[in-house]
Amino acid sequence: MDAICCRFLGTKATIYTYGLPVVLLLLSAGYYLIKAAIVSRYTCSMQLEIKQREKMKRRRALQMILFFKVCTIVGLVAGCGVASRVWKIPFLWAVFCTGHSLQGLAVALSVACNCRVLKVYARKSYKQPKQQVNLSLSLYICRGWKEKFVRGYHR
Repeated sequence: MDAICCRFLGTKATIYTYGLPVVLLLLSAGYYLIKAAIVSRYTCSMQLEIKQREKMKRRRALQMILFFKVCTIVGLVAGCGVASRVWKIPFLWAVFCTGHSLQGLAVALSVACNCRVLKVYARKSYKQPKQQVNLSLSLYICRGWKEKFVRGYHR
């Protein structure tokens, strides 16, 4: 395996120059994922309308799941690379090489699938334009009444 692997010089070099930075990056990503969940919870609880609150909760949950998926893919591929070098298992090296090659495709598919799901939640219903028309009509009536009241046309 030493003749095949030209990226990593030795076991210690692999651990310190590849494994440790990946672990630190994944730990920081986990920290920000937890922080985002807390902020999302507070932000969703500030919504007054129940439908908007539930819609926002679903969207934020899907975004956090996407972030978790991407971090998991990166972590598993990097873990296979470090483990193959430390334990000298050729199968893990093959998994690392294949996974590293397909990692971008897997991340792109995860993002594409989640974006389609987010678009489903972001779509406007067909009832909304009628509500907007009714709302604008009622605002027009209220404004017209207010203008008459302010000008002194009330009796």
